[in-house]
Amino acid sequence: MTAGNLPFALAPRPLGTKALRRLGEAIRDGNLNEDHIDSYDEVMAWYNDLAEGVHEILEDHDWSEILPSCTPKVTSRSKTIDTLREKLQRDHNTPFGNIQDVAGVRVEAPMTLDDQVKVAAEVARIFDHADDCIRDLRTTPHSGYRAVHVWLRNPGRVEIQVRTRLQGAWANMYERAADYIGRYIRYGELPSDPETRKAIEELQDISLTHIKDLEEILTLLAELQSDHQRALSYAEQVFVSPARVPPDVARQLRNQDDKVKEFESKIEKAQNGMLRNVESLQNLFESFKKEH
Repeated sequence: MTAGNLPFALAPRPLGTKALRRLGEAIRDGNLNEDHIDSYDEVMAWYNDLAEGVHEILEDHDWSEILPSCTPKVTSRSKTIDTLREKLQRDHNTPFGNIQDVAGVRVEAPMTLDDQVKVAAEVARIFDHADDCIRDLRTTPHSGYRAVHVWLRNPGRVEIQVRTRLQGAWANMYERAADYIGRYIRYGELPSDPETRKAIEELQDISLTHIKDLEEILTLLAELQSDHQRALSYAEQVFVSPARVPPDVARQLRNQDDKVKEFESKIEKAQNGMLRNVESLQNLFESFKKEH
């Protein structure tokens, strides 16, 4: 994978490769001293600047060609010391500097699966990366998690998570479930208790089956809308103006228009219902955590 150049100014990273590795080992093993804490604060401030710089570039970018009807929501964050320690312990031999998502950015929009791929490719282009930096987790989901990730390797690594609206809602809900049940459910493990295990498998199935199927239908709907618009444009070109379209052709086009709008209405209701259900589950897990 080739690294690109950052389109914004960033100071050199405070620690070199070896010093960063030693800091990571100290975090992983719980051997932090005062010097380590100071180094950690400096390094994380640098990763924050990196994430915020990427965030600003993506937020200011003109997405209208790919997403003409919406503006993506862009957010950023860097890992906390607890989540960083968890990552270093899980990937015991991975040095700090090789962790891809210390700096993380999310790009989320009510887009189709096809648009999601286009957005990811555009992110790679903006940061001068080849397409091999794109990781499609829709084809290889992790514990139910589906998204498209872009891995930037500039002076520091950044993971950009490109999500549809439904994928984002599910991921937020599952994160709350992990806070309550145990973060291990995010990494392929399941609870030993049969009832809790079944509940988690059902949460994953919401993403792997129900949301996946709905997103495929939404993508199909976008194709139908595009085909319908092309048919209307073609008819107007052939017959010069809408008033001169033959009655039988006009009737067929109206029938098609009615069917497309009826399909739109049904899919919109299904999507809104799915979002409400997922958000209700998220609120439920948040209330469980507060009670315990």
